[in-house]
Amino acid sequence: MSAAVGLHAATLGPGTVVAAAHNVLCAHLQATIDDSPAVYCPSPQRTQYDFIGRRSPPRQSPVVFVDSERYPADPSAALPSHVCAPAQRVPIDRSGLPQALYRVRECVPRAVGAR
Repeated sequence: MSAAVGLHAATLGPGTVVAAAHNVLCAHLQATIDDSPAVYCPSPQRTQYDFIGRRSPPRQSPVVFVDSERYPADPSAALPSHVCAPAQRVPIDRSGLPQALYRVRECVPRAVGAR
């Protein structure tokens, strides 16, 4: 998953951040990519990310949004100020057995005045 996140972040360019909408997935991402780019957690519930100023990604920053089968999320609800492309599916297999399925999307800030 870290390779997919890195590729999408490189495509979006400087200032890109990463986000997920569940605290467990946010923490997993933060550890996996060593918080580079910075991980935000726009969860509907309060999380530890609220206390470190990482709830909402900066409105002007492109976002690599990640969700999974275990922690599904609607990117339009989590990132209302962004427009997201269709997801890249990233399956994780171990010994030929499916373990997890992640979805990685590129999200860009909405144009000023757009809804």
